[in-house]
Amino acid sequence: MKTLAWVLVILNQSEVITDGELLYPSLQKCEMYEKKVNRPLQKIQRYTYSAYCRPEVIDRVNED
Repeated sequence: MKTLAWVLVILNQSEVITDGELLYPSLQKCEMYEKKVNRPLQKIQRYTYSAYCRPEVIDRVNED
């Protein structure tokens, strides 16, 4: 059975660090971690990481 999941993609400047490794069943959970990565910066910090949530259709494993 197919289901929708959310992948947290983390970037360092424009280079993809993680893609497909961090999979979440709900958009809310993915957005929670996305906001932690995309935290507000202070002027003296050089924080180059960013993140976004990407939808992905996956095969759900049936538990019988």
